[in-house]
This record gives sequence, C-alpha cells and structure tokens, in this order.
Amino acid sequence: LIPLDMLFMDETGEVIAIARNAVPGSLRSLGPGVPVRAVLEIPGGRAKELGITPGNTVEHPIFTKSRG
Repeated sequence: LIPLDMLFMDETGEVIAIARNAVPGSLRSLGPGVPVRAVLEIPGGRAKELGITPGNTVEHPIFTKSRG
C-alpha cells in the first residue's frame, strides 16, 4: 500500500479536485463534494511532479468532447 494522489474529473475530463498523498486504508472522505465522472489514482506526489492542477484535462473515450 502506498499513498496516492486522486484526481477527480467531471464529464468532460476536467480535473476538478486533487486529493494529494491520500493515506492507504484511511476511512476519511476525500471527494470534492460534487458529482464526478471518474477518479484516477496515481502514486502520491506524482501529480505535483507532472504539474497536474485543477483545470487540467484528461483525455479518454469516457469523457465528452465538448464543454457546454
């Protein structure tokens, strides 16, 4: 088990929140408090290393292409 960065994305793939270095096994709720389409889990600290911030977009077929 390792700490994870959790990227919460909306229906367009926009990152709306990031939970950084989530503690493995914790029961603490980490969601952004709004509905999300997907969550991507990556090793803790990796979002910072890659410069990922809320507002960035993840491209994948599950996300809609247009915003609006």
